[in-house]
Order: sequence, then structure tokens, then C-alpha cells
Amino acid sequence: MDKIVDTLHGAAAEWVSTAEKERMELLKRAKKRLGEVDWVAMGQGDARVEGFDTSTKKGANFASVRGMGDNMVTKSLFDIFINHHKKSTERQWEGQTVLSVKGSWTAPGYELWLKPDVPRKPQTLHSEPRVGLVLGAGNQTFLALSDALAMLHTENSTCIVKVHPLRAYTQPIFEFVMREYIDRGFFAMVACDMPQTQALIANAKVRLVHLTGGKATHDAIVWGRGDEAEARRKRGEPLLTKPMTSELGCITPYIIASGAVWTKAQLEYQAKCLVGPLMYNASCNCLAPKLLVLDADWPQHDGYLAALRAELDAQDIVPAYYPGAGDRYDRHLAAYKDDKEAKVSQLGGAKATKDTGYLPDACVKKFLLVELIEGHLVSNPYAFKNEPFAPVLTVLSLKGGNDTAAFLSKATTIANEQLFGTLSATLILHPDTDKAAGEKAVAALEYGSVVVNGWSALGHANYWGGHPKEKLEAVESGLGFVNALLDVDRDCVEKSVTRLTFKSSFQKMQMPMPIPSLSQGLMAQIVRFMAKPSVGTFVPFVWEIPRAVAVVLVGGVAAAAYWYMM
Repeated sequence: MDKIVDTLHGAAAEWVSTAEKERMELLKRAKKRLGEVDWVAMGQGDARVEGFDTSTKKGANFASVRGMGDNMVTKSLFDIFINHHKKSTERQWEGQTVLSVKGSWTAPGYELWLKPDVPRKPQTLHSEPRVGLVLGAGNQTFLALSDALAMLHTENSTCIVKVHPLRAYTQPIFEFVMREYIDRGFFAMVACDMPQTQALIANAKVRLVHLTGGKATHDAIVWGRGDEAEARRKRGEPLLTKPMTSELGCITPYIIASGAVWTKAQLEYQAKCLVGPLMYNASCNCLAPKLLVLDADWPQHDGYLAALRAELDAQDIVPAYYPGAGDRYDRHLAAYKDDKEAKVSQLGGAKATKDTGYLPDACVKKFLLVELIEGHLVSNPYAFKNEPFAPVLTVLSLKGGNDTAAFLSKATTIANEQLFGTLSATLILHPDTDKAAGEKAVAALEYGSVVVNGWSALGHANYWGGHPKEKLEAVESGLGFVNALLDVDRDCVEKSVTRLTFKSSFQKMQMPMPIPSLSQGLMAQIVRFMAKPSVGTFVPFVWEIPRAVAVVLVGGVAAAAYWYMM
């Protein structure tokens, strides 16, 4: 392990002096190698980790869907850094500078809200040669690579990634993609045990650490464990003396503004928009919605919840695969199952088939929906302080009088002051909602990323991290921003804001996605074709399509390939 760090340390000066043009070429060549990756095999690794038996049709098709998603997301990671030179326009909101970046038909625009009392400064790359350590996430295949690219191109450090044990199968794939970085000593990936990881963190040549993980892991690294850790925290003397950035958990609020009249179709559409993020990855995401906040006095409160329950119940049950998810689910259930003022439902699997696709030891849990009232903030606040990281959603109904301004004022105050975490938040604003009240709520939310009318994952590419009000001694969602794309010093940034219309094409990515019932061979060929559109991948794809539908699908596939290659 020391030899690997020595190599990275030896190449750090070269990396710092590498010109911007050459860095862009490195990124582009690495992105091109993604076309040679076996994304079907990657998806099979995902599926097995996530509780699916890939020898079954359903498990194999789940793997193909995951492989396709891995490919598309990984390509987008490289695009973040390749296209980082973005222009912005400036406006003021009550004395606060807001920079706006235009979107495109493939990516929404966003705003960067700067801290009101900090003078704006340009972004400058760290100039001292150094090695950065990334402690890779376990819940997503792409996150370790995403953090590595940020370490290289934003922190300006050569990078060693410690691979999470759950995602060990990604190491050879990402080493293939990053081969040129590895050959020049700029990048390395390692799989190691706890003592080796501790040694890496302590290595004097490792000057910066980034963690995507949980608060408990972060605090153990920074402060240590036991009584001495608490004593260090009180003295303000961390065990780790080198800088550490982090992206941790959050009880992500999903606030729906009252005061407007929705159609039945709008209620059902927006229910689907929430259910997709809830089901994705068994809800084991730091940005999965965890607290739905509604106005109890909104006349359509019950109608929306009915649509939500129906949509949740129609979904396939996804194994709660992440370590500890089953226990966290059970603790959340235990906290409210005997609470007479709470309504507890376990939903999903209403359309289940015999082929579940699960591994025999998969942790299979129906989706847990816990409906609470305002009084629970005091009488039973468990759901507001404990992130389940499991298929769980809590609903909090507040007395807001169906008044947009009054409800949003109460909801944002609770989100800012009583919930664990500050990573991201969603705010749903109907077109007929009081626009001034909506804008005030956007400004008031103390979260690193705020997305209007969409899942907060849509803001992941834009300055992603906890709100800067967090401090090392009481960290919740983490410190620092990744994906810093504008010429603005990150210390000047308060949050990013991504805005969508009430119904937008970008919301398609957050709709529930059933596991396809196509043949396993066809699904695999679709993945290979989407990864590398060419005659060589198109012909096997067509061969798998039943002749009866070939004529219908070929035109659609050609159009999709054209769109994908644009």
C-alpha cells in the first residue's frame, strides 16, 4: 500500500503542472473507454449485491437495467468535468447574489446562491502537489469514480480510491477506464481491510481525505471512538489533523406546497414522481426522499396520499440489501406501530409474480409508510432524527390552513431546525401556487441542493454537498462541495438550486421503472448497443428481436441511438 501512495506522491507535481487542455484529453479518452466495458457484467454485479438471483429471468433483466443505468450515469460523470466551463448570469435576491446557468435538453439549468455576507472570489486550484484519499461509497457503483474525478480535477490532487467491499467487482472495470491515469501515476484503486485503511488515512503523504458514507464512520475517523473521542470533540482537537471533506446522510424533505387546486391527473402524476425515487436502490440513498411534508388543511391532502399509497402498492418489492437496512426498518416500524396517532402501512407487491428474482437470503421488506401529525415533532420525534437508509417514508402533516405562505414558512423552519441533515431537499410548486411564497421558501431552505418540482438527484451534478452551516464537531450531511463547475471559490457558495416546471421531461428519469419482461438475451443486447452504438452491436440486438415486432422497433431504436450519440 505504501508503494502505491509513493507512486501517487511522486506523480503529484506532474499532475499539478498538467495543462487544462491535456486534462480534458485525458477525460475524453477515459470516457471513450466506457464503450468497451461489459456493462452487462457490471449490472450482474450490482444485482447480486442488491439481492437478485441473476440466473432467473427477472434477476437477469434487473441486472441489465442496472448495467444500462451504470453506463449512462458514468458517461454523465465525465461530461460534468469535460463541460465544466459554463457561463452564468447574475441577479440579486434581497441582497444575495444568485448565478444562473442555462440548461439544455439533456440537463436542467441551475442557480448557485452565494453566501450573503462573503465577498465573491474566483476559484483557484490547489497548487501544492498532494495525494488525496477517497473512501468509496457502498450504495452506488458510480460514486467512488465520481468522487475520484472530483479529487483529481477539482481538488487538483492525485487520487487513491479505497473500494467499498460491497462494490469490489467495480475495481477492475474502473481501472480499465482510468488506465491512462494509472499508467502516469495519477490514480489508483485498492481493496483493503480496516487496519490497512487506517494506515492509508494516517499516511503522511496522503494530505486530504474524502468520505461518502455515514456519520458514524466520519466521526470515528475524525474524533476516534469512545469517551476519549467525546473529550476531543469538546476540546476541539480532532484525531485527524488533515482536511477531510464528506458526503453523508440526510432525512431528505420533500415538501408539497398547498394553496392550489390540482387535477386528478396531476395528483397521480406527482405521486409517480415521488414513488420512483422511493423505490430506486431500495431507498438506500442519501438523497432518497425520507420525509414528505404536507398541509393537513389542503383539500387534496387525502387524495394525494391515496394516489401515493396506490402507486407504492403497485410496485415490485426490492430487497433492502444494504447492511443494516433490515434492522433500521424494524426500528422505525417499532417506533410507531403502537402509536395511536400514527398510521402505519406496509405496501408493495400487489402485482407480484412467482418469479421474484430474489436470492434466497435477500432481506425482503414491503415499503413502510408512516403517517404522522405535527404533534409527533415533540411526542415521538424518532423519524426526524434517525435516517432509515431503507425502504421507509414518513409523512408529516402540518396545520397550514391551506395558505401557501403560512404552510411553507412552517415547513421550511421545521426542515431547517428539526431534521437530521442538510444535503438536499425537494419543493413541489404547482403553477397556481403563490410564486412569492414559493421563492421565499427556496431562499429559506438551508440545504446544499434544492430542487424545485423534481427529485433532488437532479441537482447532483451541480455543487453537491451539505449546507455550509454544518461544522466539523456536529457534522450530519458532511463538509464541502463536489462538482464545483463555475469560477467561484467554494467557500463563497451557500447552495445550488435546480428548477423544473411542474411537469417536465426531466421527471421521466424519476418515474417508477418496472423490471422488463423481455427475453434475457434481448435485454443484454440492448445494454451492449446503448453502451456502444455500432453495426457490431446493432446486428446482435436485431437478431434477438422476434420477427413479428422487428419492423416496429428498428425505427425506434435508430432514433434512440441518434439521441444518445448527440
